[in-house]
Parts: sequence; C-alpha cells; structure tokens
Amino acid sequence: MTTPNGPRIVDHAAHRERVAIDQQIRALLDHISTLKLSAQSSETLSATRALSALTDVRRTAFRREVGWPGNPG
Repeated sequence: MTTPNGPRIVDHAAHRERVAIDQQIRALLDHISTLKLSAQSSETLSATRALSALTDVRRTAFRREVGWPGNPG
C-alpha cells in the first residue's frame, strides 16, 4: 500500500523520464530568466514555447508514472 507521504510510482521508466524533464525545465527557466534581462524577445518567445511543450510532456509522464486512468500511451 502507498504511504500518504509520497506518490505511488507505477511506471519507473516514466518516473525517470519525468525527473529528466524536470531538470530540463529548470535549465530552460534559468535560460529564460537571463534572456529577459537582455530583452531578446524572439529568443525568449522560442524558449517559452519550448517550456510549454516540456510541461505537456512532463504532465503525460507523470500520469503514466502514478498510473492515473485515461492517460495517453
């Protein structure tokens, strides 16, 4: 039975994928914050779109990781 202190990991490959995506998101957020300081709007927009795409992939991996019903894949 799962302890209430943490999520139940059903798919360990999806867990590893989500952890790797989390690292990519942190790096991208750091990159975006430096771009905003330099006011490079086209690159900031591109990085923001990449962040949005990573967030969608992370959401899907998390749903697989914890075995939520109705998850794609």
